[in-house]
Amino acid sequence: MRRALIVSTAILVLFATSAVMAGEQQVSDRLLEILKDRQIISENEYVELSDIADQMQDDQTQVDQRLTALDSSITEYLAKEGDEAGVATKHKMGSGFGFATGNFELWVGGLFQFEYFGITRKDAQNTNNFRVKEARFYFKGKAFVEGFTYKFQWKGSGSAVTLLDAYGNYVVTEGVQIRMGQFKVPYSRQELTSSSKLQLMNRSIVVDVFAPGRDIGIMAHDVYHFGENPDDMALEWAFGLFNGDGTNVNGNDNNWLGWVVRLGFHPMGAVGYGESNFAGGEDVKFAVAGSYYSVRNRPAGTTVKNDLWEIDAVVTWAGLYAEGEYHNAKINPDGSSAADFSGWFVQAGYLFADNEFEIMARYSMIDWDKDATGLKNSKEWVVGAAWYPEGFGHPFKVVLQIGEFKSDEANQSGGSSPITKPEFDYDIDFEEFVTYLERTRFIRLSFQLDW
Repeated sequence: MRRALIVSTAILVLFATSAVMAGEQQVSDRLLEILKDRQIISENEYVELSDIADQMQDDQTQVDQRLTALDSSITEYLAKEGDEAGVATKHKMGSGFGFATGNFELWVGGLFQFEYFGITRKDAQNTNNFRVKEARFYFKGKAFVEGFTYKFQWKGSGSAVTLLDAYGNYVVTEGVQIRMGQFKVPYSRQELTSSSKLQLMNRSIVVDVFAPGRDIGIMAHDVYHFGENPDDMALEWAFGLFNGDGTNVNGNDNNWLGWVVRLGFHPMGAVGYGESNFAGGEDVKFAVAGSYYSVRNRPAGTTVKNDLWEIDAVVTWAGLYAEGEYHNAKINPDGSSAADFSGWFVQAGYLFADNEFEIMARYSMIDWDKDATGLKNSKEWVVGAAWYPEGFGHPFKVVLQIGEFKSDEANQSGGSSPITKPEFDYDIDFEEFVTYLERTRFIRLSFQLDW
């Protein structure tokens, strides 16, 4: 009876230890040896029980291998396709809150800019005020098929809400994408940079005047990389057709479509559209690009042909980010003299090693073709400093700026620039600025949250 009890206990121990690690397997082997040495079990029983233990260990190893492979397959599937049984949620500063299930992905976010804005004019019309500079809401994501993305964005101003972006984008193949809807015309690096990713809280006056902004149309584009390494050469290209009438104009005021082409060369890897060099690094990276835009408009029944071109360049190294642009526009109204405008700006900023503080400056100038406008030139200078708490970067920052606008000669006729510009992003009324203001100095303290 006692012997039978001990044998049964030994078998239970074998079962209990069959699924443990190799070190614990050695313990069960030693137990069988003790039982055999004390003649509690016979030699045949020892051999039989040892064989059973070995077989159980082999079976357990196979089970563990299969479970590991299955777990890896499940993890890979969920990472690729999403959790079919529910909705995965996530959040990223600057991109909003994300919701994903299967082939569908939705990101909901917004941009909020609040600031103190004070100006001092030569004509003594001074202003001091707090204001909500930007209040935007958007949603974007993926849908239906691999490679298709979309974006809708609105901007609030007082009680009015304006649609900014409404488009779909599809990756046709490597190096080729198609975009349709309302979006920015591919013209000027700084214009194509989101207002939430600017070093200073506004674009140069040059970009505000010459860049077409948003329009309704279709565009083929992409950035083609010539290798797998991020530092390998890349080619940026875009070609688009647009109505030429600006934001939220569903139609064309003539039978002509505006067309634009943009080419960019990135010899040391693609430089993205975001000012400030948060990535750092000791390697110098730069890019140069150019755009050409031709459009005809019919203001007040007169057809005006606008031919604009620009060249832009950017350099990044360590904490340095520097860029510059040159613009030219030839305006040919029917029955009137042609006008030739040009403008340029340079801008640079240095981000300190902790990625929390940055200093920056910009100088801009526009030559208005005095014979056509009565205005000789306009200038802008701005210096500023930015604080990025906890190194969040552009999504969460405070920016201090001081600067000056200046026009060398005022237009006494009260006319305005013949450049067709449906939308001005600058902070003071641009028509007022180019027609009679001689000098305006400003200070602004801005807070931004891009959630």
